[in-house]
Amino acid sequence: VLPANKSAGFHVTENNILWLAQQNGAIYRADIQQLSHPPKQAKLHIQEVASLIDKNIYFSGKIDAPLALLEHKQSSIRIHFSLANHSNQRPTQYRTKLHVNNDEQQWSPWSTENYKDFPSLSGDEYTFVVEAKDNWQRVSQQTISFEVLPIWYLSGWAWFFYTLLVIASV
Repeated sequence: VLPANKSAGFHVTENNILWLAQQNGAIYRADIQQLSHPPKQAKLHIQEVASLIDKNIYFSGKIDAPLALLEHKQSSIRIHFSLANHSNQRPTQYRTKLHVNNDEQQWSPWSTENYKDFPSLSGDEYTFVVEAKDNWQRVSQQTISFEVLPIWYLSGWAWFFYTLLVIASV
């Protein structure tokens, strides 16, 4: 992407290299064949899910590996992601959303930040979705699902015990 300055001139060589000069003195080079054939679309990866508190890593590596249940004390997390694209001259743009118990959420604004923090998730099932946009405006998407267990006094076993207490007190 060229700056908004006006062009001072251009020249195309016999091996299809475009040279463009700007009025401010900047000179740009572009391979016309590469412009007509964009590189293969890069893969978006969720690299890791880590604790915001003690930096323990709960998930790292292949997306096919299921993320273990997170205990309530592990509910403050950071999710790192990246687009494996080395042809970008500008930073990759990302946006995210978090589905809670299959409830559709809004997308975040596009940003160059390649992580998302969730400081205190409540006990529930979540699906994290991230999209990345490359220089060619192509969008890649990746998801990861996980569950945060409720705090112990709101767990299924606790409610069962509370029910027994109510029945016993009657």
